Formats: sequence, structure tokens, C-alpha cells
Amino acid sequence: MTRAEPWGRGLGAEEVRGLLRHAADDLRLKEAYGMVGADNAASLAMCRRLGFRPVRDVVDATARGPSRW
Repeated sequence: MTRAEPWGRGLGAEEVRGLLRHAADDLRLKEAYGMVGADNAASLAMCRRLGFRPVRDVVDATARGPSRW
């Protein structure tokens, strides 16, 4: 039996939706922020689908590159 790759199956979006629901319903948070590597096109697209919008680019000398959101 081969193990299916997790990418492209919507598992990340499902997890983020659950976290956002918990943040809003249980923790009563009004805002949520995330950071995504600027070169990670799939994660950036997922963030857009979930309603996130770019706030600012972050560049950290210890990071591998710029991040967005």
C-alpha cells in the first residue's frame, strides 16, 4: 500500500478553518494573523481562499526569505 501525499487535498485549509472557528467562538478573538513564505504559492492561495489579505511583508535576517501575511 502506498501512502497518499497530503498536499493538494485541502487538509491545511480544513485545519486553519478549525483554528479560526476555535479562535472566534471559544477565545472570542476578533482578528487572526498568519505568516506565509513569500515563495509558497500554494499556501498564499489557500490564505486568499480563506479570506486572509496581505497586511505587510516581513523580512527577518534569521528567516530563509521574506514572508507575507
